[in-house]
Amino acid sequence: MRETTVKTRKEHRCDWCPELIEIGQPAISRAYMWEGEFFHGYLHPECMEALKRSDIGENGFDPHAQKRGIAYDRYGEPKQISPNDRAIYEVADDNC
Repeated sequence: MRETTVKTRKEHRCDWCPELIEIGQPAISRAYMWEGEFFHGYLHPECMEALKRSDIGENGFDPHAQKRGIAYDRYGEPKQISPNDRAIYEVADDNC
């Protein structure tokens, strides 16, 4: 798997949430193999962190179906937000 932080030159749809990543915004560019197929996509930095914190991981999430920056447990329920993370989620909610 390759993950690179980039500054976008065109709009992309985040693989985690349904929101667009606007031109000139930071994003995580990923290239990876899953079940023998090559995939490439983009995520908001906070969505990449949510993916890493989520129990569902890369083996079971529906693209564009999660809320921006929110991690989920293995049952598809949002994980509890720690006080240190609260500011991140408040900023993400303001952008909706």
